[in-house]
Amino acid sequence: MSYVAAAIVIGTGVNMYGNIQEGKAKKAEAYDAARQLERERELTKVQATQSMTAMAQDYAMATSANEAFFAGVLGRDVSDRSLRAFKQRQEEIYSTDVKRLASDTNMRAKTLTDQASSMYRSGKNAQKASYIKATQSFMQGIYSYQGVGGGNVPMDSGSMNPIKAGQVDRRSSASSYQGKTGYTKYLVRSS
Repeated sequence: MSYVAAAIVIGTGVNMYGNIQEGKAKKAEAYDAARQLERERELTKVQATQSMTAMAQDYAMATSANEAFFAGVLGRDVSDRSLRAFKQRQEEIYSTDVKRLASDTNMRAKTLTDQASSMYRSGKNAQKASYIKATQSFMQGIYSYQGVGGGNVPMDSGSMNPIKAGQVDRRSSASSYQGKTGYTKYLVRSS
C-alpha cells in the first residue's frame, strides 16, 4: 500500500470518527437543552402554586380587613346586603385571577413540553445525520482509494484483460485509460 493510499484510509477513518462524534455531541447538547426546558416547566408550576397560595392568603387577609372596616368603622353588620355584594365582587376578582394564573401556567408548561420534545427530536436527527455523513465519508474514501491504485488496474480495451508492464493496448501505441477518478493515464510502448 502506498503512502497516499494509507493516508486516504487513515483520513477516511478519522473523518468518519469525527462525524460520528459530532453527531453524539449534538445529540447530548440537544438532550441537555431539553432537560433544562423540562426543569423550567416544573419550576413554572412550582412558582404558580406559590403565587396561588400568596393570592389566597392576600384574599383572606383582605376579606378580614374589609369585614373589620365595615363592622368597626361603618357600624354595619356582616350580613348587610352591600357588604355581601362587596364580598361577592372581591371573590369574583380573586377567582378570575386564580383561573387566569392557572391558564397561563398550563399554556407555559405546554409550550416548554413542546420545546423539550422538539429538542429531543433535534438531537436524534443530528445523530442520524452524523451516521449518514460518516457513511458518505466512507464511500468517498473508497472512491479516493480506488483512484490512487487501490484495486484500480488498467484494462486492455480490446479484450478487457489487465495490461501488464511493457504491454501496449492493441489499438494504439499510446492509448489512454480513463480511471475512476477522472484522470487520464497514458500507456506508452516500452521498446
